[in-house]
Amino acid sequence: MDTTRRGLLALLGTAALAPAASACAGLGKAPCRLRGRRGESDEDFMRMAIELAEWDVLRFGAVLVDTTCGEVVGVGQNRSFEGPTLHAEIVAIDDYLSSLGWFGDLEEAILGLRHTALYTTAESCPMCAGAIVWARIPKLYYGASIPFLAANGQWQIDVRAETIAAASNFEKTEIVGGILEAECNALYRKP
Repeated sequence: MDTTRRGLLALLGTAALAPAASACAGLGKAPCRLRGRRGESDEDFMRMAIELAEWDVLRFGAVLVDTTCGEVVGVGQNRSFEGPTLHAEIVAIDDYLSSLGWFGDLEEAILGLRHTALYTTAESCPMCAGAIVWARIPKLYYGASIPFLAANGQWQIDVRAETIAAASNFEKTEIVGGILEAECNALYRKP
């Protein structure tokens, strides 16, 4: 079976020919300028995620980084007021995929994700952690933990990202927490 987007479009017909809008389009110009920025350390990339979160009403930011060159290839903020699945991590992954173009090769996109790391200001919820594993992103770095978020009034499902990653029988995602934890916690701390 042809797994390219072109092959999938052939199956779906001409109604599916409309181009996909960039996930970054809904973020505004300032946050989108982060795409293409380079960094050298986990702290550099987490600071970029924090910068995105500061532009976000809900205070969640995520950057997807190409680890072969240290370049941000996807950016995301929580847009769950537009739809319940539009968390920062999902938006960052979609931003990367949309940058490949509507007629990109799906297998090539997944292969590209194997050389990335995702940095997010808060530990990924079960939905996002599952999406990260399904996308075969090998590393996830976060700042604030799910227990901290729950203790500070954020709605949370009490399942840790490590639990989701460990449940995969096909791909392993390394989870590293506590990157710039104090700065990330400050985004969510109750007044």
